[in-house]
Amino acid sequence: MKLLKSGNNQDNKKLKWVMDMKKMKTCGFCGSMRIKGLYVLSQWMCSECEEKLLQSSSEDPDYEDNVNKVKNAWKSHCLVNKK
Repeated sequence: MKLLKSGNNQDNKKLKWVMDMKKMKTCGFCGSMRIKGLYVLSQWMCSECEEKLLQSSSEDPDYEDNVNKVKNAWKSHCLVNKK
């Protein structure tokens, strides 16, 4: 990212903030806005949800909810690509 050369440090911070906001995506699993993450099929997953999913086991109270979120991502992907 190229920052302003002639502006002051405050201007550079504002520009960086705007650039970061443009990179943010809404997580299809938790609904939060994040920069880091990945696509699961055609749905964005933030890095926090990815970590939570990878660390979960079938004994976790949220396990069923996590499985349903992945199922919904799969269903959405199939509907979008059904053409």
